[in-house]
Amino acid sequence: MRYDPEKLLQLCRHMLPGDLSLTAEVRLAIEKPILYLTVARKDVLAGPEWERWRPTRSLPWFALLRGLRRRRLLFTWNDLTPDAHARSRFMRWAWVIRQGRLHSAHSDFLELDARRQREWFLRIATRELDALGYALCELSPSLSPMTLTVLDRETALRCSELAAESGYGVIEICPGSGCLPSEPVTTWNPACPH
Repeated sequence: MRYDPEKLLQLCRHMLPGDLSLTAEVRLAIEKPILYLTVARKDVLAGPEWERWRPTRSLPWFALLRGLRRRRLLFTWNDLTPDAHARSRFMRWAWVIRQGRLHSAHSDFLELDARRQREWFLRIATRELDALGYALCELSPSLSPMTLTVLDRETALRCSELAAESGYGVIEICPGSGCLPSEPVTTWNPACPH
C-alpha cells in the first residue's frame, strides 16, 4: 500500500476548512510521530488505550480520528461494551434524528440485538440526513467496531476520494458502499411513521 501524506492533509483541510489545527495535528503525526504520541498521550490516551497507539504507518489516520473525536465530530458505535444508560441514549438519538417525532413503534428498537440496533439506527439516520442534504460516513480503520461522522453530500464524496487516494484509510458513505446490510431489518415495525 502506498501512502500519500499530502492527500491526507488535503482531506483534513477539506473536512474542516475553517480549522487548520486539525491539519497541524495530523502533520505532526506524519513528520514527528514520537512527539505526536507524547502530546496525544497527555490528554486522551492515558491508560490501556495508549498501548494500541504506536508509531506505525497508520498513525496519521488515527491522528485524524482523534482530532475529529476531540472536536466532537465522530460518533463511535461500540457494541462490545454494553452500558447501563444505553436505553435512554438510544431513545435520545432517535428523538434527535426524527426531529422530536418519536413514535411508540421505536420501542421495538430496544428489544433488538446489537447488530439489529445498529442497522435500525443507520437506516433512520441515513434517511433523515439524506433529506437534509447530508451523508452519514463510516471511517475505517478505527479502534471501535464502527466510527461515523456526518458531512454534507458534496464534501462526503470528495473526502471519500481523498481518503482512498491517501492510502491511510477509507471513508464509506452510508448507504451504498456496503456500510449498511443489504437484507431488510425483519423486526422493523411498518406502523412507524417514515
